[in-house]
Amino acid sequence: MLEISGVSAGYGSFQALFDVSLRVDAGEAVAVIGPNGAGKTTLLRTISKLIEPTSGVLRMEGRDYGRLPPHETVTGFSVVPVLGLVRQAHDLIPQEDEVAEVFEVPLAH
Repeated sequence: MLEISGVSAGYGSFQALFDVSLRVDAGEAVAVIGPNGAGKTTLLRTISKLIEPTSGVLRMEGRDYGRLPPHETVTGFSVVPVLGLVRQAHDLIPQEDEVAEVFEVPLAH
């Protein structure tokens, strides 16, 4: 289980996340969606320890890993970027034939 609680983060003096909390149980898949500049990338970078949170707690399987260096953090978290899939706000739900295209992921051998 991944749990973040009261997490804030940003870049220098610019704060991009404000008191974000989230829980993802084992086996769940979560999509983070929102407009440009909403903090999606900052959230994922903070969870994966590419940037340090300025406040809050990051836990994986109950273990606080928020202040550990990236190479000592727990495993079990993956970020899968979907590049090139940009939808206008009025078209957030794709047509049935588009769903198959979105979820076709080539596997490396």
